[in-house]
This record gives sequence, structure tokens and C-alpha cells, in this order.
Amino acid sequence: MLKLPVCPYCNTVYRYKEVYLLKGSEYNCYHCKKKFRISRIGRIIPIIIIAAVLVGVNLFIFHTSKDLNLVPVVIIDVLGIMAAFVMFPLTVRFIPEKNDRR
Repeated sequence: MLKLPVCPYCNTVYRYKEVYLLKGSEYNCYHCKKKFRISRIGRIIPIIIIAAVLVGVNLFIFHTSKDLNLVPVVIIDVLGIMAAFVMFPLTVRFIPEKNDRR
């Protein structure tokens, strides 16, 4: 189950918008002020899932359509890409600094 990340030190839950706006790979917790790293490795998983679904849907549309209309294909692809962007903050994990690991 995907859930929003928490500070590895004080377990402060970060809201969706805060996570979406994070830049860089290091960050300080706004609650306990300790430094942690941001892991974005999990972001590849939703991209792979959405890409596979989009390829499958596109192949289905191309295979079943007698008179090929690209409008539904483009709309489905745009919606899939938007879904990937919506899922990104849910795949971020906060990791303690290497010298501060519990």
C-alpha cells in the first residue's frame, strides 16, 4: 500500500503537497530539524506499471479498432501520464543520514 512518507526520526507525516514540492536529495525535518535523505528509487515502479497498462490499452485499441482514431489513444496516454505524476509523492521515502542510522 502506498502512503505518504514520514520523518525517520520523529515520525512526522508529510502532506502530499509538501512531498510534491521537495527539491534535492537532502532535507531537514520541519518538526525535529534533523537532516535526512530523500529516496526516489520507488518512483520507477509506478512508471513501469503505468507504461505497461498504457501499452496494453493502446494495443487493445489498435487491435480492435477498424477505423483507427488516435484521439482516444492520446487521451488515454495523457491520463496515464497524469496518473504517474499524481503517484510520485506516494513513492518517496525518507532515509536517515548515513551517520545517524538507527
